[in-house]
Amino acid sequence: MEQLSTRIVVGTQTPVRNELVLIHGSVTDQDWEALRRAAAGDGEVLLDTEYGPWRFRITPGASPDAFHLVSVGQPGEH
Repeated sequence: MEQLSTRIVVGTQTPVRNELVLIHGSVTDQDWEALRRAAAGDGEVLLDTEYGPWRFRITPGASPDAFHLVSVGQPGEH
């Protein structure tokens, strides 16, 4: 699992499933490379959110210039 350093504001939290799309430019180049490594590896990233650390899984997307993320559990659960 890769950990991103950029603070990600996810907005309203739902109890079941939260989804995000990150595009190049919305995170640092270093975090973009971490997303690429995670996608090639276990497919999971740890985001620094306004709710605390939160694990997300990268799901296949239609664009090579974006990463579609779906929450795994609740914030603070590793």
